[in-house]
Amino acid sequence: MSRYKIKICGITNLKDIELVSSSGADYAGILVNVSVSQRSVDIKKAESLCSKARIPVVILLWHPAFKEIEFIYNRLKPYAFQLLSMENPELVAEIKSKIPDVMVWKSIHLPSSEQVIAQGIDTNISDMRTRVNTYVNKGTDVILVDTVYRSVTSVQHGGTGKISNWNTVVELTKDLDVPVFLAGGITPSNVKDAINRVNPYGIDVASGVEKEKGIKDPVKVRELVKTVRSVVERSFLNG
Repeated sequence: MSRYKIKICGITNLKDIELVSSSGADYAGILVNVSVSQRSVDIKKAESLCSKARIPVVILLWHPAFKEIEFIYNRLKPYAFQLLSMENPELVAEIKSKIPDVMVWKSIHLPSSEQVIAQGIDTNISDMRTRVNTYVNKGTDVILVDTVYRSVTSVQHGGTGKISNWNTVVELTKDLDVPVFLAGGITPSNVKDAINRVNPYGIDVASGVEKEKGIKDPVKVRELVKTVRSVVERSFLNG
């Protein structure tokens, strides 16, 4: 049985790509030209980071056009693209048709647990499941469930440091026939509980292993990897 997979995301510098590559993680995540994130880098910096990576790289993009995806693929040759926004599912089909060697991951965002409680937000699971299945039917290889956090002045998709309702994640992703990654507020101290409750194929972490925004903490990275590897594995896709 495969072990639970680990993606460490939001890598911004050469020291951290070396750290993550040697940590035992399975994937490194790099945001490219994502103006809404302080962890984003430009294409030149991403090229430098990719050249030093010794594990597969996932490039995260915010509502890209296919021409941008094609350009970035030709420069970086990543293992996968992760789409972060409300992209048309037809974009997934176009990527899979024209760049068949690359994987497509799709982020789905749920409200943070604290906002669900404080504001009484009602998540329509049926509608969200329909949307998720549309992406899967167009060729999406991985669904990644993350957290969206709405403040008075902004809306932050991912990198929030806040968890969503894990019971909702289970309900949303049950019976999916593609791997599911869990993101949002995961840290070395809660990752075991997250895995035991959600049983995802893998976990994704950014802020939970940082010492400051965009800078990884080697102790936290290694602690998280060690903890994940210690969890007794179960059957992934069907619980």
